[in-house]
Order: sequence, then structure tokens, then C-alpha cells
Amino acid sequence: MKKRHTPLLVSLTAGFGVVGLVGAIAWGVSPLFKTQLDTALNVKTFDIINDENAADEDTEYYKSSYDSDEALAEDERNLCANLEAEGAVLLKNDNNTLPLAKSTRFSLFSTSSVDPVYGGTGSGQVNISDAITIRKALNTHFNAKCTNTTLFNHYNDTLSQYRRVNAETTGGTIDQYLINEAPWSEVNTTAMQESWKDDFNDVALVFIARSGGEGNDLPMTECKDGIGGDYLHLSQNEMDMLAGLKAYKDNGTFKKIVVLLNGSNMVQLDFLTADTYGIDAALWIGDPGTTGNTKPS
Repeated sequence: MKKRHTPLLVSLTAGFGVVGLVGAIAWGVSPLFKTQLDTALNVKTFDIINDENAADEDTEYYKSSYDSDEALAEDERNLCANLEAEGAVLLKNDNNTLPLAKSTRFSLFSTSSVDPVYGGTGSGQVNISDAITIRKALNTHFNAKCTNTTLFNHYNDTLSQYRRVNAETTGGTIDQYLINEAPWSEVNTTAMQESWKDDFNDVALVFIARSGGEGNDLPMTECKDGIGGDYLHLSQNEMDMLAGLKAYKDNGTFKKIVVLLNGSNMVQLDFLTADTYGIDAALWIGDPGTTGNTKPS
């Protein structure tokens, strides 16, 4: 005779089966969420025991070798300067262009000349409120009036404009995957030509800067103003700038073209040897931090 299972028995069996399955899963994963569960259930996980001898115990386990916070900060500044001095890499130096004479006078090109990259993204960010700029470093180590102030101010005063217009024309945002170089036509004006024609024409010092931290902020196809969307390739504005400076070098306006590569992630460097740009020397300076542009003490 065939047994018949009552609906109640079937329901209870299924219910206990589901509960057992859920319980088994919960038992397996609960250690992963122990802290959250203890907090939610107000579980006491420790006791505080006051030691009557605690006042006499030295709990400073990691002693500082510095007498003051300022001494520590000064050592950090010197360390940064030394790391840059020892870590910068000379990539090109045709006809012994570098080192430069103390009397050298510069015109600084690129929006990055006024807004360089001092550190990486995320945990690599640097407080730039007291960072030493390249221009200040040049004025200190060469002479107090060795840089083209008119050109520098032009870049500085119109930097936000370049970024805004570039974002609008490319369909990006100001901070989203943009190289943000100024159009050469906006730099190569009559007023700017006059600023470097007879003076500040020993060296056209060009900054090529890229900000980066991890791979996902160095797009190969999504850079709004990059060639083919490549952030690590020169942009069209950068290529136009270098070609324009080469023309000035050919007609004798500028004597040398020197490139500073500013960033922890190396850009494509085939342009350094291209006859189109006539670059005489190139130096990779990485991210110099707040004091990397100064001379080590």
C-alpha cells in the first residue's frame, strides 16, 4: 500500500530543508562578517583592565631621532631634493646642450610650465601650497631675471580658459582625461613673439606633463584631446607647439629646445628624435614633490 504524505508534512520537510541550507551557508560565511555582526548584536569582544603600574611604563615604542617636528620636516625637504637630483634621467643631450651656462635666459612653454605635476594621484598627492616651482628654481640657480615673465603670465592668466574651452570642444569635463595644452595659435601671438624675439631666447624650455597614479587613469583610447584617445602620446596642440618652436630655431630666434618630461608615467618618446621638432636635450624629472626643484643642501 502506497504511503501518502500530508501537505503539512511536505511543508515542514521543505521548511526545515531551507532553514538547514541557509544555516549552513550562514555558518560558512559568518567569520567573514564577524566584526559587523558583533557590532550589530552589541557583542562584547574585549575587556579593559587598568594596570596600577601603567603610569610608570614607557609606551612610546617607536622613538623619534628628531628633536622637533620642524627638524623632521626639514630632513624630509632635503630628502625630496636629493631624490630628484639623483633620480632625474638625461634622455637626450645633443652637442653637449646640458649643462647650461649661468647666463642662460629661458622662455617656458606649455600650460604645464605654470601648472606642473608635483605628485601622483590618490595617496601620491602632494600639498603644493609651498611647492618650489621650476621658474623659481631657475631664477634662483641661474639669475633672478632669467625667465620670460610675459610668456609665463600669459600661460598663468589664461590656463583656466584653455581648460574650459578644451573641455567644451572635446565633450569632456575639465578633469576627465584631458591633456589641456594651449593651442599654439594662442601662444604664438605678436605680443608673445616680442617677448622672446631679442631676449629670453637662449632656450625654449618645453614641459610635457602627465598626471597618473594607477593604470585606469592613463587611458589609451578615452583621452578627449589625445591622438586616438591616447593620454600617453603627444596631443595635437603639443605637436604644434614643438613644430612651431622648431621653425623659430631654424630662423635663429631660439638657440636650443630643451624638453622636461614631468610625470611618473613615461609618454611615448619617439618625438625626441624626430627631425620635425629639433629637440636638443631632454630630461625626465618625474614628479618632483614640493622641494625636488631645489638644489640639495
